[in-house]
Amino acid sequence: MGDKAKNSVQIIKEDMQKAGQAIEVNGSHTVGYDSASGRLYGSCGGSLVYWDEHKAYQSEDFHKGYNIPLK
Repeated sequence: MGDKAKNSVQIIKEDMQKAGQAIEVNGSHTVGYDSASGRLYGSCGGSLVYWDEHKAYQSEDFHKGYNIPLK
């Protein structure tokens, strides 16, 4: 959440969610704010486990990051 009057950012909630009942995510995530550059950054990674359309068990490792300018 950005506050332009005070020029500050506070992270009030962070969460990694899954979509669907046949999905399981085993991993972790991070989020932070770099006040010098005014950027929100974070990453998540782990293993995505699911059943495909042929009812075969699938597992994929993943790592995604983001860096978003707020100024």
